[in-house]
Amino acid sequence: SARRVSLWTAFPQVPSKADVGKGAVVMGIFRPDGKAYAFLAKLSNIAILNFWFVLCSLPVFTFGASLSAMYASAYKLAEGTENTVTRDFFAAFRANFGQSTKMWLIQAAAGGLLGAEIWFWYIRRASQGGMEDAMLVVGVCLLVVWLLEMLYGFAMQARFENTLKNTMRNALLFAYRNPLATCLQAAVFAAGVWLNTTIVFANIAFLVYGFGCFGYLSARLHLAVFARQESRRAALADGEKAAAANAGMPASAKNSAQPEY
Repeated sequence: SARRVSLWTAFPQVPSKADVGKGAVVMGIFRPDGKAYAFLAKLSNIAILNFWFVLCSLPVFTFGASLSAMYASAYKLAEGTENTVTRDFFAAFRANFGQSTKMWLIQAAAGGLLGAEIWFWYIRRASQGGMEDAMLVVGVCLLVVWLLEMLYGFAMQARFENTLKNTMRNALLFAYRNPLATCLQAAVFAAGVWLNTTIVFANIAFLVYGFGCFGYLSARLHLAVFARQESRRAALADGEKAAAANAGMPASAKNSAQPEY
C-alpha cells in the first residue's frame, strides 16, 4: 500500500477534458465581462445607492435632494454610463439640493394637510355621513395626485432642467399620459410594501437593497418613456433649425431641456 501511495503522489492524475471544460465554463461565467459578474456588480451598486439614499435622508429636510440624487444615479446605472455610484450620487445631490428641497417642503406640507383632512372627515363620517363622505372622496383624490407628484416630481428634477412650477406640472402630465409606466411603478412600490409586511426576511433585504432597487426599476421604466419624448423633441429642434436656416435666421433656443407633455 505504501508503494501505491508513493506512485500515486509521484504521478498525479491529469484532469480529464470534461473537468477542464467544466472549469472553463465556471471561469467564463465569472469573468469580468461575463453576465454573472455584471449582475453582481449591478447588485452591489444598487446596495451602495440604497445606503447613501437612506443615510442622506435621515435629516428629513434633505429627503428631496436625496431622492433626486437616487434617481439621477439610477438613470446612469440603467444606461450603463455611471462613473461610481458614490460620485454620481453626491454630484446630483449638490446640483439638485436647492430646488429639490423646495419641492420636498411643498410636498411635505401638502401631505400633512391632506392627511389631517382625510382623518378629520373619516372621524366625522363614522358618526354622521352624507357631506362627510363627499369630502372624504375629495381628500382621497387629492392624495392620489400627491402620490403621483412624489413618484415623478423628483425623477423629473433629476433628469431635466426646468423651473419648479414646470417640473411639478410636467410630473403630473407625465403620469397622466403614461398610465402603463405609472401603474407598473405603483405595482413595484406596492410589492415592496407587501413583502415587508408579510415576510420577515424581506425587511432585511429591503434595508440593504429596497430603495435602491425601487429607484433602479423606476429608472428603467422612465427611460423607456423619456426616450420617446426626447426623440420627439430632437426632431422638433431639427425642424426649427432647418426652418430657420431656410429663412436665413438663427434658430430660437429653448429655455428648458425638459420635454413638454
